[in-house]
Amino acid sequence: MAGIAAGALAVGAAFQAERGHDVESKSELNLWPGKETPDFAEVFLPGALWLIGLGNLGQAFLWALSALPYVDPTTVLIILQDYDKITDENWATSILVWDETYGLLKTKVAERWAEAKGFDVRRIDRRLLAGERIEDNDPRLALSGVDKIAARKLMGAVGFDCIVDAGLGRTAADFDRYRVSVFDRTRPIDRHFARTQDEPAAVEIPGEDAYRRLEAEIGLCGAAEVAGASVAAPYVSAVAAAVAVSRLIAIASGCACAPSEVGRISSIEARRTAPNVPIRARGVLHAGKPAAVQLTD
Repeated sequence: MAGIAAGALAVGAAFQAERGHDVESKSELNLWPGKETPDFAEVFLPGALWLIGLGNLGQAFLWALSALPYVDPTTVLIILQDYDKITDENWATSILVWDETYGLLKTKVAERWAEAKGFDVRRIDRRLLAGERIEDNDPRLALSGVDKIAARKLMGAVGFDCIVDAGLGRTAADFDRYRVSVFDRTRPIDRHFARTQDEPAAVEIPGEDAYRRLEAEIGLCGAAEVAGASVAAPYVSAVAAAVAVSRLIAIASGCACAPSEVGRISSIEARRTAPNVPIRARGVLHAGKPAAVQLTD
């Protein structure tokens, strides 16, 4: 995860420099929640996940998960849920999208990737529905990368022990902003978003020439859409995924987590992290200790 985050921060700095913006001379991001880190022998990897939303963020999640050093990934169950197909707007923002994937279900594209990495995969090719409930053998840990508040409100009644939810800035003015939140039975996700408007208001495009060019050439620099919708860059979702998956590892290892973290890639030192709290997730499975990785120069 550290390598993914470091690479994404470097790409973000290059992007800012190319736009003519000031770039911080040094960026440092601690992925572990808190200053105290456990011994390697006390770290465990998540063993079962329900991944909801397979667009920009969801694909970054899956890519990050596949980088974890599982001893036997065939024992790791991942349920993939989405209803959308790959379209032109996914080209610049979604890491698993290639020419040959146009028109395919996002779940099918994600399934191919996950199975090639050895995971035990199941697909649900539809939206999360009101009244949906997990069964006894389903994962109790969910990873959410949806872009609708309404979908987040539905998750609280599904029966998950814990939900790690991420979101990105949605305008040309805050596209490099990310948020990662952790919800459990004591902090339900539906209660958190209860008073949040389901559909955000339309926004104006900043007057910078760069954004005007992006509006005319949709897809450049990771811009899926500019006028009143998301302006996403893949390096932002890569950092958010590294943070979110690090939270999964902490939860599987029985460690306390920050319930909320908000950051901005162009000013990573200004990120805000809430104080750590215990995560009540008794039903979360782990896949054992990570395999030791031999590092060479």
